[in-house]
Amino acid sequence: MSSKNMTLTVKTTSAPEPIPTGVYQAKLSDLEKSEGDFGPYLKLTFLITDGEHKDTERTTIASMKLSTGAKNTKLYDIVAALMGKSPETSTEIDLGALVGKPCQILVKDKPGDKDGWQIISEVMPASK
Repeated sequence: MSSKNMTLTVKTTSAPEPIPTGVYQAKLSDLEKSEGDFGPYLKLTFLITDGEHKDTERTTIASMKLSTGAKNTKLYDIVAALMGKSPETSTEIDLGALVGKPCQILVKDKPGDKDGWQIISEVMPASK
């Protein structure tokens, strides 16, 4: 496709209905691969599975880098939380197999955002 013929439609977005900040029981409900300015990334959708906000979704994005070391990548930490253990180096992980896995998510208000957007600041293993 020539850049001369590339068109996009402007759409309006709004923040989902905010929920109180805190830790929620959840499960990974969807994975979507996409490309961004900094390379490929995953959009991970989590569904709250318990309490007053049951069936509420929250999403986060993570670079498609699965590495550990001096500083783990965000995706590595999420995968470890969903697996309930740290994956070994050189292990191949079927990310699709993690859909449906229980976990806990820490939902916070996005710093400096006046429109009500929230973030998942941490994904933790499911409570026992």
